[in-house]
Amino acid sequence: PRRRNAINAAMLAELGEVLARARTDDAVRTLVFTGNDQAFSAGQDLKEEEPPTFTDDINRVFNTLADLPKPTVAAIDGWCIAGGLELALACDIRVAGDGAQIGDWHANINSIGGAGATVRLVRLLGPARAKELVFSGAALDAQAALAIGLVNHVYASAELVDKAVALARGLGVGNPVTVDYAKRS
Repeated sequence: PRRRNAINAAMLAELGEVLARARTDDAVRTLVFTGNDQAFSAGQDLKEEEPPTFTDDINRVFNTLADLPKPTVAAIDGWCIAGGLELALACDIRVAGDGAQIGDWHANINSIGGAGATVRLVRLLGPARAKELVFSGAALDAQAALAIGLVNHVYASAELVDKAVALARGLGVGNPVTVDYAKRS
């Protein structure tokens, strides 16, 4: 939280372990990812020296998240930019608190979204909207993100996590095999 939930090697390792346990634990039907009111995630921790395997690691973990056979929800409040957006895009559903600021800031830091932003944004929003977000580096408020389909719902920040958990519970009522095949298709 002190670093706006910046993504570093330790966080990726921990997230990978959580996903591995969730995949095999039949009691886990859905997952909710969140940060705090300051940041869902500000992306890669640029103050930490980048390990040589960081790009491979982040792609492996985010692809594992996207391919998880269980529904996933990103509950976004505060800043959700660059790699934080890529993490949210790897989730099935995104919901935002009314204080969210969501965008692909890679252009602002002279970088290309190497963990799925360019591909997943196009799939979600279509080429024109995705290009606008990628090229401009703009951050959208929650209502603007809702208007273009980047998030499914906007809630008051104080209710965000409770609403996201309720949504996730509703997504986890179906037969797990059916949900897995629905995600794959």
